[in-house]
Amino acid sequence: MRTPLAPLIMSELRAGGIQSMSQLSERIHSKYSNVDFDFEALRLEIRRLIRNGYVESVGPSPTNFGDYLRSWSYGFRLWSFVVATLFVFPIVEFLQVGFPLIVVRWVAATFLVLFAPGYAFVWVLFPSRMSRLNRLALTIAMSIFMVPAIGLILNYTSVGIDPRSIAAILVVLTIGLLFGGAYREFRIVTAEHTEK
Repeated sequence: MRTPLAPLIMSELRAGGIQSMSQLSERIHSKYSNVDFDFEALRLEIRRLIRNGYVESVGPSPTNFGDYLRSWSYGFRLWSFVVATLFVFPIVEFLQVGFPLIVVRWVAATFLVLFAPGYAFVWVLFPSRMSRLNRLALTIAMSIFMVPAIGLILNYTSVGIDPRSIAAILVVLTIGLLFGGAYREFRIVTAEHTEK
Protein backbone atom coordinates (compact mmCIF):
# COMPACT_ATOMS: atom_id res chain seq x y z
CA MET A 1 0.00 0.00 0.00
CA ARG A 2 1.37 3.38 -1.01
CA THR A 3 1.74 6.19 1.50
CA PRO A 4 -0.25 9.30 0.47
CA LEU A 5 2.06 12.06 -0.69
CA ALA A 6 -0.09 15.05 0.24
CA PRO A 7 0.60 15.00 4.02
CA LEU A 8 4.33 14.58 3.40
CA ILE A 9 4.40 17.42 0.90
CA MET A 10 2.43 19.72 3.21
CA SER A 11 4.70 18.86 6.15
CA GLU A 12 7.86 19.64 4.20
CA LEU A 13 6.45 22.85 2.75
CA ARG A 14 5.48 24.03 6.23
CA ALA A 15 9.05 23.36 7.38
CA GLY A 16 10.20 25.85 4.73
CA GLY A 17 13.32 26.22 2.66
CA ILE A 18 11.93 24.47 -0.42
CA GLN A 19 12.90 26.27 -3.62
CA SER A 20 12.06 23.64 -6.26
CA MET A 21 10.26 20.36 -6.81
CA SER A 22 13.54 18.47 -7.10
CA GLN A 23 14.58 19.82 -3.70
CA LEU A 24 11.22 18.72 -2.27
CA SER A 25 11.64 15.29 -3.84
CA GLU A 26 15.14 14.89 -2.37
CA ARG A 27 13.98 15.92 1.08
CA ILE A 28 11.03 13.49 1.07
CA HIS A 29 13.28 10.66 -0.19
CA SER A 30 15.88 11.35 2.52
CA LYS A 31 13.39 11.65 5.41
CA TYR A 32 10.93 8.98 4.36
CA SER A 33 12.97 6.26 2.73
CA ASN A 34 10.09 3.77 2.97
CA VAL A 35 7.83 5.94 0.77
CA ASP A 36 7.78 4.77 -2.83
CA PHE A 37 7.02 7.49 -5.41
CA ASP A 38 8.44 8.90 -8.58
CA PHE A 39 8.93 12.51 -9.65
CA GLU A 40 5.85 12.44 -11.91
CA ALA A 41 3.63 11.35 -9.01
CA LEU A 42 5.05 14.16 -6.89
CA ARG A 43 4.43 16.68 -9.67
CA LEU A 44 0.82 15.53 -10.14
CA GLU A 45 0.15 15.65 -6.39
CA ILE A 46 1.57 19.18 -6.11
CA ARG A 47 -0.52 20.27 -9.10
CA ARG A 48 -3.62 18.84 -7.37
CA LEU A 49 -2.76 20.68 -4.13
CA ILE A 50 -2.29 23.94 -6.05
CA ARG A 51 -5.57 23.45 -7.93
CA ASN A 52 -7.45 22.84 -4.67
CA GLY A 53 -5.90 25.88 -3.01
CA TYR A 54 -3.77 24.11 -0.39
CA VAL A 55 -0.46 25.20 -1.91
CA GLU A 56 0.46 28.40 -3.73
CA SER A 57 3.04 28.24 -6.48
CA VAL A 58 5.42 31.18 -6.39
CA GLY A 59 7.89 31.66 -9.19
CA PRO A 60 11.28 33.23 -8.85
CA SER A 61 11.29 36.93 -8.11
CA PRO A 62 12.10 39.13 -11.11
CA THR A 63 15.37 40.96 -10.60
CA ASN A 64 14.58 43.97 -12.82
CA PHE A 65 11.57 45.58 -14.48
CA GLY A 66 12.42 44.02 -17.85
CA ASP A 67 12.32 40.52 -16.35
CA TYR A 68 9.04 41.43 -14.69
CA LEU A 69 7.53 42.51 -18.03
CA ARG A 70 8.76 39.33 -19.77
CA SER A 71 7.56 36.90 -17.11
CA TRP A 72 4.32 35.09 -17.78
CA SER A 73 3.00 35.22 -14.23
CA TYR A 74 3.66 38.92 -13.68
CA GLY A 75 3.54 40.54 -17.11
CA PHE A 76 0.45 38.80 -18.49
CA ARG A 77 -2.04 41.26 -16.99
CA LEU A 78 -0.12 44.26 -18.33
CA TRP A 79 0.32 42.92 -21.84
CA SER A 80 -3.26 41.65 -22.12
CA PHE A 81 -4.61 45.10 -21.26
CA VAL A 82 -2.14 46.87 -23.57
CA VAL A 83 -3.16 44.59 -26.45
CA ALA A 84 -6.88 45.00 -25.65
CA THR A 85 -6.53 48.79 -25.52
CA LEU A 86 -4.62 48.90 -28.80
CA PHE A 87 -7.11 46.47 -30.36
CA VAL A 88 -10.22 48.53 -29.52
CA PHE A 89 -8.74 51.85 -30.68
CA PRO A 90 -9.06 51.19 -34.45
CA ILE A 91 -12.52 49.73 -33.89
CA VAL A 92 -13.65 52.91 -32.15
CA GLU A 93 -11.94 55.16 -34.68
CA PHE A 94 -12.66 53.53 -38.01
CA LEU A 95 -15.61 51.14 -37.75
CA GLN A 96 -18.45 53.23 -39.19
CA VAL A 97 -20.94 50.72 -40.56
CA GLY A 98 -24.57 49.82 -40.14
CA PHE A 99 -26.42 48.12 -37.36
CA PRO A 100 -24.91 44.69 -36.81
CA LEU A 101 -21.30 45.88 -36.60
CA ILE A 102 -22.02 49.14 -34.80
CA VAL A 103 -22.67 47.07 -31.68
CA VAL A 104 -19.02 45.99 -31.81
CA ARG A 105 -18.02 49.65 -31.89
CA TRP A 106 -20.27 50.40 -28.91
CA VAL A 107 -18.71 47.59 -26.88
CA ALA A 108 -15.19 48.72 -27.81
CA ALA A 109 -16.01 52.34 -26.94
CA THR A 110 -17.52 51.27 -23.62
CA PHE A 111 -14.32 49.40 -22.79
CA LEU A 112 -12.18 52.37 -23.82
CA VAL A 113 -14.26 55.00 -22.00
CA LEU A 114 -15.71 53.26 -18.94
CA PHE A 115 -13.15 50.60 -18.11
CA ALA A 116 -9.60 50.90 -19.45
CA PRO A 117 -8.44 54.29 -18.06
CA GLY A 118 -10.01 53.67 -14.65
CA TYR A 119 -8.52 50.19 -14.40
CA ALA A 120 -5.06 51.52 -15.21
CA PHE A 121 -5.41 54.39 -12.73
CA VAL A 122 -6.63 52.07 -9.97
CA TRP A 123 -3.65 49.79 -10.68
CA VAL A 124 -1.32 52.76 -10.13
CA LEU A 125 -3.09 53.74 -6.91
CA PHE A 126 -3.53 50.21 -5.53
CA PRO A 127 -0.98 47.89 -7.15
CA SER A 128 -1.37 45.13 -4.58
CA ARG A 129 -4.19 42.66 -4.80
CA MET A 130 -7.70 43.73 -3.88
CA SER A 131 -11.09 42.12 -4.29
CA ARG A 132 -12.47 42.04 -7.82
CA LEU A 133 -15.69 43.79 -6.82
CA ASN A 134 -13.81 46.68 -5.18
CA ARG A 135 -11.48 46.96 -8.16
CA LEU A 136 -14.41 46.98 -10.59
CA ALA A 137 -16.28 49.66 -8.63
CA LEU A 138 -13.18 51.85 -8.37
CA THR A 139 -12.40 51.26 -12.05
CA ILE A 140 -15.77 52.52 -13.24
CA ALA A 141 -15.76 55.43 -10.79
CA MET A 142 -12.28 56.56 -11.83
CA SER A 143 -13.16 56.25 -15.53
CA ILE A 144 -16.28 58.35 -15.00
CA PHE A 145 -14.07 60.94 -13.31
CA MET A 146 -11.16 60.88 -15.78
CA VAL A 147 -12.94 61.01 -19.15
CA PRO A 148 -14.84 64.28 -18.52
CA ALA A 149 -11.67 65.76 -17.03
CA ILE A 150 -9.79 64.90 -20.22
CA GLY A 151 -12.61 66.44 -22.28
CA LEU A 152 -12.47 69.59 -20.16
CA ILE A 153 -8.71 69.89 -20.61
CA LEU A 154 -9.01 69.29 -24.37
CA ASN A 155 -11.67 72.00 -24.58
CA TYR A 156 -9.05 74.59 -23.63
CA THR A 157 -6.47 73.40 -26.17
CA SER A 158 -6.28 73.96 -29.90
CA VAL A 159 -7.42 70.37 -30.49
CA GLY A 160 -10.84 70.89 -28.98
CA ILE A 161 -13.31 68.19 -28.04
CA ASP A 162 -13.18 65.66 -30.82
CA PRO A 163 -14.05 61.96 -30.41
CA ARG A 164 -10.88 60.89 -32.19
CA SER A 165 -8.61 63.05 -30.05
CA ILE A 166 -10.34 61.86 -26.88
CA ALA A 167 -9.95 58.23 -27.94
CA ALA A 168 -6.28 58.72 -28.82
CA ILE A 169 -5.54 60.45 -25.51
CA LEU A 170 -7.41 57.74 -23.60
CA VAL A 171 -5.29 55.07 -25.29
CA VAL A 172 -2.01 56.87 -24.58
CA LEU A 173 -3.01 57.69 -21.00
CA THR A 174 -4.23 54.14 -20.35
CA ILE A 175 -1.04 52.53 -21.66
CA GLY A 176 1.12 54.95 -19.67
CA LEU A 177 -0.85 54.25 -16.49
CA LEU A 178 -0.70 50.50 -17.13
CA PHE A 179 3.09 50.62 -17.22
CA GLY A 180 3.06 52.82 -14.10
CA GLY A 181 0.87 50.30 -12.28
CA ALA A 182 3.07 47.42 -13.43
CA TYR A 183 6.15 49.24 -12.15
CA ARG A 184 4.55 49.89 -8.77
CA GLU A 185 3.54 46.21 -8.56
CA PHE A 186 7.10 45.19 -9.51
CA ARG A 187 8.46 47.29 -6.64
CA ILE A 188 6.05 45.63 -4.18
CA VAL A 189 6.86 42.12 -5.47
CA THR A 190 10.60 42.66 -5.17
CA ALA A 191 10.21 44.17 -1.69
CA GLU A 192 8.14 41.15 -0.57
CA HIS A 193 10.72 38.69 -1.94
CA THR A 194 13.64 40.48 -0.29
CA GLU A 195 11.85 40.45 3.08
CA LYS A 196 11.44 36.65 2.97
